[in-house]
Formats: sequence, structure tokens, C-alpha cells
Amino acid sequence: MPATLLFAALLATATAAPPRCGAPGAAIETMRALPAAARLELSRYLADGGIADAGQRHDAIDVRHPGVPRHRFVRADRWGDEWVVRYESGGIAAR
Repeated sequence: MPATLLFAALLATATAAPPRCGAPGAAIETMRALPAAARLELSRYLADGGIADAGQRHDAIDVRHPGVPRHRFVRADRWGDEWVVRYESGGIAAR
């Protein structure tokens, strides 16, 4: 009998909707969709290497190419009045 209850609980869990991850606000897939103030702050923070938009070319390895950003935007989520920004950085000693 306990095995039947366990199976029923597992089955109910498998058919339930997946939990929402991240913030209840907006999910942004491109840097252009960020508010201007957030874009400006991100550009200031990563000024030493520059940042490319999602899907654009960036220096993903240690070899630097003139004019190519070292960082690339991945995604941003709004959490209340704050933004959580994910980006990737190139180089072996990236921050």
C-alpha cells in the first residue's frame, strides 16, 4: 500500500506545472530591450572590454581582436526595481 501512495505522489508531481524560476517581472533576451539606464550602467561596468549583444561576436578566448567586445550579454531578469544581468566573458582570467 505505501508503494502505491508513493507512485501516485510521483505521478502527480510529474504532471504538475514546472515551478517558475527567476523574477516575477520581465525576462529580457537582448540588450536592446533593457531600459536605457540599465544599458548605460552595464556598459560602464564592462567598459574595459566592451559588451556585445546576445548572439553577436565577442572574444571568447584569450586572443584579443581589435574592436571585438570581450563580454557578451546572455539574458536579464527584472526583480522588483533591480535587474539581474547574465553575461559571458572571454579569456582565461575573466572576472
